[in-house]
Amino acid sequence: MATNNAGAAALPRAERALRKQEMTRFGQDLAWLKDPSTIPEDVVNPLEEAAGSNEPYANLANWMTAQVVSWSEARHSRLDMGQVFDRYGLTETDRDRVREIIRTQTLGSYAPGIQAMAEIHDAVANVASREGIDPALWGSIALQARNFGALLARHPTYVQGIVRTYLYNMHQEDKVMPQLDPAKLKLDPQTGITTVTPIEGMLDDAAEVVDELIHVVDPSAVCAGLQSVPEGFDGRTMFDLVWRAFSFASARSIYPTQHSRGREAVPSEGTPDPHVRQFSMHAAIDLIIRGTAFPKKRSGMLFVKI
Repeated sequence: MATNNAGAAALPRAERALRKQEMTRFGQDLAWLKDPSTIPEDVVNPLEEAAGSNEPYANLANWMTAQVVSWSEARHSRLDMGQVFDRYGLTETDRDRVREIIRTQTLGSYAPGIQAMAEIHDAVANVASREGIDPALWGSIALQARNFGALLARHPTYVQGIVRTYLYNMHQEDKVMPQLDPAKLKLDPQTGITTVTPIEGMLDDAAEVVDELIHVVDPSAVCAGLQSVPEGFDGRTMFDLVWRAFSFASARSIYPTQHSRGREAVPSEGTPDPHVRQFSMHAAIDLIIRGTAFPKKRSGMLFVKI
């Protein structure tokens, strides 16, 4: 029987290794990654939609998530679990736990990242509209915003959650999903869009808050999709492929409709917010104690309050 030489951190690392194996070996089985034009247009744009609603982005995110979950569940039995379990020295009990996580928690592994992509693509339309950018260029900005999304994705889940909570629009009763506040965002030549308050400092503050409030056994700082290169895609990562598909569908089916129905122009804050640190602390407390955004125990990411 194997011994748990790596300790508690071995479980989330083994899970991540299996998710990366899944994306690397079987990513090419998702036809819409190869050809985003195969994404059905009717899943993106509802027949009736209120002006300013972000329902199309939510619809696209839900469709992609359902596709990925179905794809993943059909391939669990083809993963080389034994090799991964041996690499991390898992006990038989821990092997059973990881098998159960892979089998039952696929949604929790993939949905948050796709949700973040939806929020950012929605934000691109809001900020580009405010700045008077030709709608024909919104798709290019969305593609470039991959760099902004990747910057967030290189940080642990709780750090991302704090920053996204700070950026959320607090007055969004008509929104289907959370919406990033365009007043806190601006266009950027390197990352498509970025935050008015420098994003690097916000991420550093959020990381400090996480260190103060919780102990994460395995931070797993980089999104597994950024580390997984599916076979047959010329070196592009799973993150890049899903982002490309989201940007294509947005440019083809969402942005033209959103522009024609009009979007409320929200002015930029214009100056950095000096209260980010304080707000981040309150956001962290809300996330952790109330559990409104993240559960207190998820797929091997174990922590205790300190």
